[in-house]
Amino acid sequence: MAGPPVTAGEAPLVGGWLGVELAADPLGRGIEVRSVFPGSPAEAAGIAPGDILVRLDGTVIREPRELTALVRERGAGARVGIALLRRGQPRIVATRLVRRPDDDELVRREFLGRVAPPFGPLVPAQGQPALSLGAYRGKVIVLEFWAPWCAVCRILAPELTAWHEDISPSGGLVLGIAAESLDETSAGARELGIGYPVLADEAGDTTLRYRAFALPTLFVIDRMGIVRDLLVGYDAPSLGALMAHVDGLLGEPAPAP
Repeated sequence: MAGPPVTAGEAPLVGGWLGVELAADPLGRGIEVRSVFPGSPAEAAGIAPGDILVRLDGTVIREPRELTALVRERGAGARVGIALLRRGQPRIVATRLVRRPDDDELVRREFLGRVAPPFGPLVPAQGQPALSLGAYRGKVIVLEFWAPWCAVCRILAPELTAWHEDISPSGGLVLGIAAESLDETSAGARELGIGYPVLADEAGDTTLRYRAFALPTLFVIDRMGIVRDLLVGYDAPSLGALMAHVDGLLGEPAPAP
């Protein structure tokens, strides 16, 4: 699968963080903002997707890595001025950089309480999993991003299999997605004895959409399709809290058809 997008401020926590996902501007004017992390300095400054960032504190920027380096050098707490183009019109904004949140906090900021991103394109690798999120409307989904080579995923598989069997009668399910080929995903599921439906994300599009770059990553999606909880990585207390949250969601009424 493709690697994670370049994010300004990917640096040790002592460095600064702006909170934007970037891409090269095809017209060469600067760098394009693809998305802005909720609660980030970029959001506070009013930076929006589609903006073209051209200078930071007077320094011209042409590539995402140049901005990342400048933000890192300024450090958390520094106030910076950013010149940008919005629909071709020049603007200047200012904001104060912060320390980069950890992966769990970043994912929580972006997804918690929001509508879960759509699936696709995906290929069934085990069981009869639906290929669209909408097909699961009315169910509580524990969406696991995993890989056959992930050591922690191997430890987690039996626990998730037992959990899937336990919550299925109440309208819940565990659904696995692996950003691997269909053959690798199917073989891995068989080897680990996974007992819940599995999908292969061969192009990596769904994995990127959910920013599941650390494995395993678990999303809890309620009956209305809203992300209600998530867990990046694994530890027993956090997984126990996640399970308790799922139990609570299973007790909520299903939406009207």
